[in-house]
This record gives sequence, C-alpha cells and structure tokens, in this order.
Amino acid sequence: MKTLIRTLVAAAAVALYLPTSGAATFGWEPANQTVLLGDQASVTLFMDFAEGEATLGGGLDIDISGPLAFASFTPSAYFLSATDAAFSGHGSTRADADYEVHFGQFAGLSGRRDLGVLTVDTLAIGTGRIELATNSFWGGFYRADNGNPMNPTLLGATVNVVPEPATVSLLLAGVGLVGVAARRRRR
Repeated sequence: MKTLIRTLVAAAAVALYLPTSGAATFGWEPANQTVLLGDQASVTLFMDFAEGEATLGGGLDIDISGPLAFASFTPSAYFLSATDAAFSGHGSTRADADYEVHFGQFAGLSGRRDLGVLTVDTLAIGTGRIELATNSFWGGFYRADNGNPMNPTLLGATVNVVPEPATVSLLLAGVGLVGVAARRRRR
C-alpha cells in the first residue's frame, strides 16, 4: 500500500511539471533525434493553445546551437491560410540575427497546429539544440478574449549528430592495423 501511495504521489508531482495538451505551448517534433553527419535533420514547429486561451499571436526566435546550421523553414498550410498575412511571416530581417517566425489573427488562434518545418544541416559530430524564445521585435503573445499577456511554454529540440558507420569501421580497421604492426615489431 505504501508503494502504491508513493507511486501515485510521484506521478502527480511529475504531472505538475509537464506541459498539458492545450496549455499554451510551442515546441518541436520530434523533440530528440539522431542523424548521420552530413545529413539534414527536420523538426516540425507546433503550437498548442486551448480553445479558451486563444492567442492573438506574437513572435518567436529560433536559436540554433552546436554542430547545426539553418537550412530552411517551410511554413505549413495552416500558417499560410489561417493567420493574418499582414502580420505573419518568417525570416531574419527584423530585430536580431536569429531566424524568427511571427504570426497573428485578430479572431484568435487556438488548438494543436503545425506551423512549419525547420531543416538544419549537420556540420560536425556532437549534440545540437534548437531553442525558442519570445521575439523582441514582434513581442509576446496575448489572449484573444481579453488582451492579457500570455506566457506560453517554449520547448526545445535536441539533434545528436553521429559519424557514418563506414567512418567508424574504417577507424577501427586503422586502429587494428596499427596494433598488428606494433605487435610484429615487438617480436
């Protein structure tokens, strides 16, 4: 019985720290992936706002770090059709050098929606991060029903860049040959 109570308490504590569906969230899917060096990685930017907390919109900076470089951002059909074209856009021409996505709709935007696909190039072996931040030029997000500021959860993504299997095999073969040569010299 004590084990059951501990398990339930632990589950409740974890649930408090996880963003819930429709809890004003922006993030990436997949949140974690592994790709080969030289390949590209793609992640989908999504928004998830409950019907009762629709947003007028705002702007996001996309910060890319580690062995990754921006390749492209392709807006989704939802981004191109549901948002206000006068306010919505993407690029790196405003505010700062980061790539940014900004969008809005005076009628309010809500629900679980894909906003677009970000593609990055892999430059070296290692771990890269793709983070989101509120854009300083377009500003934060505001509720459609009362105009109050919103503080959405911003979830990042991790891309692990690994060497190609052939590269690892070649390295191991080379180390093996060096070992054989060293052993022959000792004789």
